[in-house]
Amino acid sequence: MASKLDTNRFGSEVGLNLLFLLGVFGLLFLVVPLGYLIVQGALQPTSFSVFSDPYYWHVFEFTYVQGLLSAVLSGMVGCLGAVLYSELRFPGRRFLWNASLVCFSLPTILVALAFSSTWGRAGWVSDVFSLFGISWTQMSRGWFPILAAHTFFNFPLFLRGVGGALVELDRTEERAALSLGASRWYCFFTLTLRKIAPELRSAFFLAFLYCSSSFLVVLLLGGGPKFTTLEVAIYQAVKIDFNLGIAARLAVFQLAAAFLIYAITVRNPKVSRRWSSQFFSLYCFHKSKLNHLALVIFSLLIVVLVGFPLATLLVDGAASLALPWDLWWEVSLTSLQLACLTCLISVGMGVLLAYLYHHLSGKKQRCVEYLANLPLAVSTLVLTLGWILLFPELRWEWRGRLLPVAVVQSMVVLPLVYRLIRDGFSRIPPELLRSAASLGASRRIRFLRIELPLLRRSLCLGGLMAVAFSFGDVGAVILFLTEDLMTWPLWIFRLMAKYEFDAAAGAGLYLTLWMVLILGLMGRLEEKERHA
Repeated sequence: MASKLDTNRFGSEVGLNLLFLLGVFGLLFLVVPLGYLIVQGALQPTSFSVFSDPYYWHVFEFTYVQGLLSAVLSGMVGCLGAVLYSELRFPGRRFLWNASLVCFSLPTILVALAFSSTWGRAGWVSDVFSLFGISWTQMSRGWFPILAAHTFFNFPLFLRGVGGALVELDRTEERAALSLGASRWYCFFTLTLRKIAPELRSAFFLAFLYCSSSFLVVLLLGGGPKFTTLEVAIYQAVKIDFNLGIAARLAVFQLAAAFLIYAITVRNPKVSRRWSSQFFSLYCFHKSKLNHLALVIFSLLIVVLVGFPLATLLVDGAASLALPWDLWWEVSLTSLQLACLTCLISVGMGVLLAYLYHHLSGKKQRCVEYLANLPLAVSTLVLTLGWILLFPELRWEWRGRLLPVAVVQSMVVLPLVYRLIRDGFSRIPPELLRSAASLGASRRIRFLRIELPLLRRSLCLGGLMAVAFSFGDVGAVILFLTEDLMTWPLWIFRLMAKYEFDAAAGAGLYLTLWMVLILGLMGRLEEKERHA
């Protein structure tokens, strides 16, 4: 028996080394193009010439100022919802939790279209204000729609992160402090805030990272050079000015800031918590009228930020559904093919990295965690630019092909897929694997016969997450695909660029139906996983 265990240990070491090499090989699709992009952008003698241009100084300033404001507004709305969700029982509480996933996962092109149709110059809000002689032109573009759209996307980070932490929080210390005469404010700042601080910091920095690298929202709702982020400036340098040198230099500065934010985000330690089985309202108001007022304020914010744009998108889309069947089928088939390729690549990489994380320890485990989450600091547009600079002779050969787009998308969505599969590994009882090992099962047999079947829901969730991301991504698609090969978001983007908003709304409704189907399946799987 001892010799068999030694053989299994030797085989497991070989398997781990092989899996690690496979993981590194997959990550080269991310590291090599980004490294080449940094070398090309940073080591050129004229790399810092962009700082002498006042326009790019304004771009830097606007990028991070609007990112900071968007993260703060998202935190205010999301934290209010998190406190209400964790401490009050009200109608629609579970619906709010599930609907927040839709807000976070909805494609940016749909949100930009919805906000443009609602708050834009030709939207119904402008028509209502014109009845009273009030001009809405100044508010239809610029700061207001950009901040509102970013809040729409990112308040679920705080609602689900901070709200989930508050629900799971063990409030024994707070109860003891209250019984000894401490005030609720004292309990919050000295006890509760310390416990939820990692989730709060993580949500804030992630929201800031996403908002500062925003592309479509700013491009379609900004309305001019005054409202341009680094991501938009990179796109303009590639597609309009055909200046890859300027695009590379801007991308280097964006990557430097993004990696700094990423390092701050991932270094936050997680505080272990025990599940609080008792629903204990601690920080809401004593009087029910004040609680109702807080609920009304939060409900109005959700209606304005979420309800109005989505309702406008559905109504306008239903009025413009006339679409040739052959065109609908062609766009849907292309989107499905791209989504399936992205799903296969990202799930395969996610399984390898999650397996390594689960079976390693110490510095090796932390190294896997950092590498798997590294794409959080990268956008599809910047990664695509890295590949274009790395293989300039293949740029035109890749146009109209789905595989390079799928590789870029799978690398960017990898952190989300990896986390879902990693959590699935953590739910496998370790006693089961130890029992199988004691009976002589090799590492390969344990993975194929025990771990992989128990991961089926996590794998499906990760695959659906990759499909949802692929269905809504534009960054890689817009640089690789052509008129002959078009996905739903690319088609909507081109219709909006031609100011054909009615046709774009009709196409947007079809994409919305696809996303509702995908997110509905994710919700059912998530519910089954929770019950299991």
